[in-house]
Amino acid sequence: CIDNEQPSHGKMLQSIYRILTGSRFDSPRIGSHWEEIGFQGSDPGTDLRGVGILGLVQLLYFLQHTKYGQIARDIYKLSLHPTQNFPFCVMGINISRICLQSLREDFLN
Repeated sequence: CIDNEQPSHGKMLQSIYRILTGSRFDSPRIGSHWEEIGFQGSDPGTDLRGVGILGLVQLLYFLQHTKYGQIARDIYKLSLHPTQNFPFCVMGINISRICLQSLREDFLN
């Protein structure tokens, strides 16, 4: 779902990575470093099935928003805890999927 021909897709992905890791540098598009921030595998694009780029946009919004950004980073830190341990990015994408499905099924208006 990530189009390598669309620079904005790569920029969003890199922004998410930098926000969560504190890195000042871009990372390769494919690699195990994506699993470290909560994607299921080495290609974050595979986790976007079902929501497409919307999942990435909403995750980035959550991390960058002035009101929610700190909460998002705190949830990310919790996701790294040895007993809590959950995939942060996949969780965010799944929340987007649930919202999109609810909208499609007329549970939201």
